[in-house]
Amino acid sequence: MTHIVPLTNYIWAVPFPIKFNGKAYIFIEQQIGTGNSILGVIELFPNLTYSALTPILKKLLTFVPQYFLYNRRQ
Repeated sequence: MTHIVPLTNYIWAVPFPIKFNGKAYIFIEQQIGTGNSILGVIELFPNLTYSALTPILKKLLTFVPQYFLYNRRQ
């Protein structure tokens, strides 16, 4: 098993795995610090390595990471 973790000061949320044409991908919402989010994709390779996150949509307004951080304090 390989763990995929974001860089320091990055928050990943709403992972969505999909397999298409024999390739595996994970779509991820990524937020850097307290800024807006982007939607990106990571390709998973058969040898258990993975690509860098490729941005798809930029400047998303996001509420999901803040929701999870808020609920951790309760």
